[in-house]
Amino acid sequence: SGRVHWDLTDTLSADLMVDYWHKKDAEGLQGNALPPFNLNTSIVGFGGVTSTSPDETGSDLTDKSDTKEFSSQLRFDVNLDSVDFASITTLSDFENDWFGESDGISGSFFTPGDFIEESKTLSQEFQLLSNNESNLEWIAGAFVYSDEHESEILIFSDVIHLSQGIQDTDTKAYALFGQATYDFNDNWALTVGGRYSYE
Repeated sequence: SGRVHWDLTDTLSADLMVDYWHKKDAEGLQGNALPPFNLNTSIVGFGGVTSTSPDETGSDLTDKSDTKEFSSQLRFDVNLDSVDFASITTLSDFENDWFGESDGISGSFFTPGDFIEESKTLSQEFQLLSNNESNLEWIAGAFVYSDEHESEILIFSDVIHLSQGIQDTDTKAYALFGQATYDFNDNWALTVGGRYSYE
């Protein structure tokens, strides 16, 4: 993770935040026992006996799950005469290749299942904010969001290949919003706001 701040001019500043993480492990070994646990046994010819305990299960898992994500946010703030303007842009790229036990045994009746997914997300928000010293404070803005998601579940054996097929989901969202607060005195204030969203 990292963050950089720039004061470009007396009235313009920018902030860039970046984050990246990568995990590769055998997390798919969790939950290998398939309920009901008292029936969760296999024939020795398939490679071994799966325990009736959910904490002691056979597995032929040979690879590790691989998950990674890159995300960033770029924000510009502009100080104008009577209002402030802000632009906020976010970007995310997520990839997941998850291996998990398919049959709950140490043999290869079914090879480990593979859940593959990828998501790319982009959002843009614009804000106008009051910056005077009056009793009225307000904010108004617009928001746009886009996400492209793709996933597939695969299970293989020597005689059969199973797949749900590639699932694509594209999401688009738009919003307009505003809020105003009027301070009558130190103890009383009235806030009114609203948001319109379309997805």
